[in-house]
Amino acid sequence: MTGHSLENVYLVTLFTGMRQGEVLGTSWCFVDFDKGTIFVNKQLLKDKDTGKYHLDTVKNDKARTITPAPFVMTALRKQEVLQNSHKLITGQAWGVSGDGNDSNSKEL
Repeated sequence: MTGHSLENVYLVTLFTGMRQGEVLGTSWCFVDFDKGTIFVNKQLLKDKDTGKYHLDTVKNDKARTITPAPFVMTALRKQEVLQNSHKLITGQAWGVSGDGNDSNSKEL
């Protein structure tokens, strides 16, 4: 896993108890690096009929705040830096979905 392009995402998934869709649906505005917490209130889901992805509330509509181990928060910080470098490289193409619409993505 070390050195894998998704290493940080794997660490967050494995060591927080968050479901895959919750990790993928988390926005940076819900990660508090000062407090060392993540507010989990939505998840990324795939529509069975259309095959398109969308954000929805978490299972049972029960949002929660979690306090992961410090190394998980470090992995999140690394992911944020990596994502920002990808934004600089892709420029205006960042946040454009496969159908050409601007998704203005701020998720992990």
